[in-house]
Amino acid sequence: MLSLTAIGAPATVRVAAASGRSRTVDVGADRTVTIDLRRSLGEEATGPIAVVPTTGTVWVTRSLSASGAHGALVTSVAAAPLPAPIRLPRVVEDPRVAVR
Repeated sequence: MLSLTAIGAPATVRVAAASGRSRTVDVGADRTVTIDLRRSLGEEATGPIAVVPTTGTVWVTRSLSASGAHGALVTSVAAAPLPAPIRLPRVVEDPRVAVR
């Protein structure tokens, strides 16, 4: 399950699975919409997903549940943006490094 909450104004979000299958979701201002990822994206929704806001500000939470011999397990994780890429210096060939 994925819960999307629009903060202050309506928002539109694109939810995509790693396979490329995606769905666009509209969320009303100050409202929460819950979507079933398996129904929306199929079996590939059990893996990583990307949530891309196209308009507005959105708070996203993914909830997972399972049951087994030891009972039920329920957990929620708030989505976090990817960190900024690390800038590395340009590679320069230096044959002296291999000699020393």
